[in-house]
Amino acid sequence: MKPRELFDSLPPSLRDKNAHLTQVPARRDPLADLRRAAVPPSELPALDRALAARAEHAAHGAAAHAAGESFEAWCAAQHRYAIEHGHALVIEKIGAPSEPHVANGRVQFDGRGRLLAAISGTAPPDYLGATRDRMLVIEAKHRTGRLHRDRELPNGGVDRAGIARHQRDALTRYAQCTAALVLVVIEFERTHGPLRFAVPWTVLDTLWTSVRGGPLSVGPKELAAWPARGPSYLLAFLEGR
Repeated sequence: MKPRELFDSLPPSLRDKNAHLTQVPARRDPLADLRRAAVPPSELPALDRALAARAEHAAHGAAAHAAGESFEAWCAAQHRYAIEHGHALVIEKIGAPSEPHVANGRVQFDGRGRLLAAISGTAPPDYLGATRDRMLVIEAKHRTGRLHRDRELPNGGVDRAGIARHQRDALTRYAQCTAALVLVVIEFERTHGPLRFAVPWTVLDTLWTSVRGGPLSVGPKELAAWPARGPSYLLAFLEGR
């Protein structure tokens, strides 16, 4: 059994303690030795520094991907509990609209059998669901630092480290429905373990803080009153907080 298969077989109560099973080990660059052999000895120190930086970047990327998958598994378990115990009727993960890649009249797949598709529009909130009398709208964010608001990249692109403007606009529109419960669930990755919070969007949108003149953001300190607790963070809201 592979580590990932072992993690998937664990009950939700044990997955938080075994997130390391989802981490992807760093792979050795098969071209590193060839690159080192192709440069003069005087250039080896600079090349080794560049290769080490590249390997570290790849390792961080793999770890971040694994942590994001672990958070998604946690969300799925929390939502499954709410459904199985009658607190919610349905909660579904919603992806961005996409169009399959078609060549020569045929839909294309990659070498692992996965559909090749391109995102064709703006993604809605991550999860949509319903109870018997309420609509559920949930945005989920995994962060290693703080959660930012509306920060753009130097090239004008959206900074995925936070709540983008189109996401804020969508959450605000949903919140205008009196029967909608609109939440943002946030996991902050920390060395001693993840810190998770679930906060109504209308509350979160009042908590943005500028740290030392930086962009507006929130962290565990600002969200201390909204910890995600219990077998499902939704219970506190559906049963009355």
